[in-house]
Amino acid sequence: RSQSLKSQITALDAQISRMTIRAPFTGRLGIYAQSVGDLMQTGDVLTSLTGTGDLRWVDFKVPQGVARMAVGDRVRLLSIDDEELGEADVIAVSDALAVGTRAYDVRAEVLGSGLRHGELVQVELRTGAARSVVRIPNRAVRWDRDGSLAFALSPAEPGAFKPWRASTRRVRILDERDGMVLVDGELKAGDLVASEGAFKLDEQALVDVLGGAGLEVGAGDRREAADSMTEGGAGQ
Repeated sequence: RSQSLKSQITALDAQISRMTIRAPFTGRLGIYAQSVGDLMQTGDVLTSLTGTGDLRWVDFKVPQGVARMAVGDRVRLLSIDDEELGEADVIAVSDALAVGTRAYDVRAEVLGSGLRHGELVQVELRTGAARSVVRIPNRAVRWDRDGSLAFALSPAEPGAFKPWRASTRRVRILDERDGMVLVDGELKAGDLVASEGAFKLDEQALVDVLGGAGLEVGAGDRREAADSMTEGGAGQ
C-alpha cells in the first residue's frame, strides 16, 4: 500500500508541475485580464512576454525579382514617418517563395535601435550594383524634348567677350533630397555646372559666372542603382 501511495503522490506532483508556467527567457509581461482563482482552458492566452534586451529582429518579405538577399547583407531601417533608425544585418533568408504572393521571408537584426516589439518599420534594400553618381542643385537641371540636362561651363576661347562657354551634358535623375539631385550621365567630378540662371542658357552660350551662379561638381558618391522599400515588423 505504501508503494501505491508513493505512486499517487508522484502522479499528483507531475500534474501540478504541468500547471506551472515558466518563462523561456527573461522578459516583461504584457497586460493580462486574469485573476487568481480563474479557471483556464487548454489553449487560453494568458499574456505576452517580451524580451528586455536591446536586440530586435525585423521580419519582412521581398517580392520575387526585386532583389536577391543573402545572409550578411545590410538593410536600412526607417520609421513610418521616414525617420532614420539605422541599419540591420540579415541573419536568415527563406529558401522558398510564398505561393500566393511570390515573395520570400527575410529576417534582419538590429541592436540599440529603440524599436518597440511589433513596431511597423520601412526597410530599404539594395536592388542593383553600386555606381558613382554626382550631386548637383535641382535648379541646375533643365529639360528639353530629349530629356533632362545640365549646363557645364568651360573656359571660353581667347578673345571671347565673356570668360565661360556653356555646353549641355545629358543627365539622368536618380534621387532628389533637400534641394539637391543625384544624377549620372555625362557629368563628371570637377565639372563647373551652371545653377542660378541656368534656365537662360543655350548650347555654346558665352556667360559670366557670378557668386553662386556656378557650382563645381564634387567627387562622385557611391550609391546603389536603385533602392526598394518594403515594410517589416520588429520583435524578438
